[in-house]
Amino acid sequence: MKKENTEKVFYSCDGEVEKCKKTRCYKNGGDCNYTTNISHAKNFHKTDAPYPVFYENEAVPGEPDTAMVIEH
Repeated sequence: MKKENTEKVFYSCDGEVEKCKKTRCYKNGGDCNYTTNISHAKNFHKTDAPYPVFYENEAVPGEPDTAMVIEH
């Protein structure tokens, strides 16, 4: 079966993704600052009422966007 969507969205990472081995993590001096897990995105927060939704926090002037889409 062919995948319909080949895009991936990357978010600025908080460095706390449980399953990540963190071998390239910025918190360990590496060059990786991104995650595909929105639960660990720096600039997003989750609300649970009446159902779970993620909202982007207000953008910080002068800072780059915190999410990007990369097409494969």
